[in-house]
Amino acid sequence: MYKILLTIFVVVIGFSFANAQVFTPKDSLSISSDSLSGDEEFDNDSVFEFDNYKATITDGLLSVSDLQDNVVYSRAFNDPVIYTEDIDADSSDEFIIVDYQQKGTEFLYSMYVYKISEDVKLADSLFSGLVEPYLVDDEELGGIMIVAGQPEYDYLNNTDTEDLYSPIRCYVFENEELFDVDDELYDIFIDTNDELTATLDEFYKKNDSDCKSTEKIKAAIAEIYINYLSAQEKSLAQKFIDSYYFCNDKEKFVEKLNKLNEEE
Repeated sequence: MYKILLTIFVVVIGFSFANAQVFTPKDSLSISSDSLSGDEEFDNDSVFEFDNYKATITDGLLSVSDLQDNVVYSRAFNDPVIYTEDIDADSSDEFIIVDYQQKGTEFLYSMYVYKISEDVKLADSLFSGLVEPYLVDDEELGGIMIVAGQPEYDYLNNTDTEDLYSPIRCYVFENEELFDVDDELYDIFIDTNDELTATLDEFYKKNDSDCKSTEKIKAAIAEIYINYLSAQEKSLAQKFIDSYYFCNDKEKFVEKLNKLNEEE
């Protein structure tokens, strides 16, 4: 059984891309008893104060009460990671929860963005699949964005290993909604691919450059290919496949990836 915490690619290679700050819970808390994150540990009974409300997390149960201690909202989570961060630049922190649902030996991650001000509202949410979404203060974008996985490609992962891969998808939170901003970005895709390609180079050095090896790392190959397409680098994407995919079904594999990419 495995559990991948806080990154699409950081877990695999400890990567931090240029011109960006990755929010690995600093203002956030990991409430898990067996997987605490951040600079300090918090117990399993955490309180978050807002102007008109108080939110508590106890054994995974989120409970929000008003100033008269009336519970106005509650929801159960499994192992929530909490962020309080102003991700829409409105001078008011959003209350963000990353949680998972376990399916067999797999952990499937989602993110929930709450607005807690005049009222309590689950503004939006996203499903990230096998990899955990996280926050980044990105210089290229000029603000905080959410980096998540693309669950459509999860099936390519070899779930017998701890290394999971998924193409990046980037979101911003505006007007109480999450919006895909991949077409506004470039650096994050290229920087990620540079690090992942180095990982593939090391993998192939230790293994034969053949189809058997490719099958073991197919999800990473798909991630790099789709990341290049997201950066509008189609020629680099094809050149990469030609250099790193050693199975005879290369054209079929690329066709499948392109179809999934077009469907999104």
